[in-house]
Amino acid sequence: MEYWAITYTQHDLNQLGRIQLRAARFITGHYRSREEGSVTKMLAELELNNREGTSQRLVYGTRILCTIPSVILFLNPPEVACEEISLKMFKKFDEREMVSGVNNPKSSVQKGIRNSILENYPAIETYLDTIIPKKGDLKIVKCHEHIEILANSKGEPVFFRQRDGPYMPTLRLLHKYPFILPHMQVDKGAIRFVLSGANIMCPGLTSPGAKMSNLEAGKVATIVAEGKEHALAVGKLVMSTEEILDKNKGIGVENIHYLNDGLWNMKNVK
Repeated sequence: MEYWAITYTQHDLNQLGRIQLRAARFITGHYRSREEGSVTKMLAELELNNREGTSQRLVYGTRILCTIPSVILFLNPPEVACEEISLKMFKKFDEREMVSGVNNPKSSVQKGIRNSILENYPAIETYLDTIIPKKGDLKIVKCHEHIEILANSKGEPVFFRQRDGPYMPTLRLLHKYPFILPHMQVDKGAIRFVLSGANIMCPGLTSPGAKMSNLEAGKVATIVAEGKEHALAVGKLVMSTEEILDKNKGIGVENIHYLNDGLWNMKNVK
């Protein structure tokens, strides 16, 4: 399920603060601050009519995340380009319901996939032939929500992506090859939240026990934890490392795939 959000101005976002986006069956049109008069009024109307949701601290330039389908929120004039995002793609992932088909790509497609992975993760070069052999039986697992999973000749899920986004390694692959991605280490207090699928807040990355690689916003990273040997999650930075240190509040890393979610528990593909 896709969710759409657009940031408007720093002033408007300052007014937003912590809001709740809930199932809004009544929403059929576009909500824009210019039409509604004020962001505060618009959000009050949303909260008055909504059910079941999640709260999210908004920071200028970041995305509005929600877990409910069909909630569409516009905070910009229509001419401003919006960013398509998804949240928690594997939190409720059930392969029995989500998988729509499996196919074996032709050799030219496999070559393109291998090149794409190598370009994004150069540290994998020595091991790529082991993970995805050139003449191996690669499987592409098509799922709902525009999710695509790559399975190796043994049927093991090794990479995944959504729409035309970059392929990201699964946790099972990262446990074998932990050097593929740069690491972001959370403190002990953040572990239970990460394992519940929560996004990683900045304080969990800046407190004693936490360590960060120097990364730009949008980069994919392995989430590890103080005192733990194996990775807990795969995440995408919402802010750069510099911004996380500077602001030290809000979401620093979006939790995309974590231990015991649907992808972790997915059986080998036949």
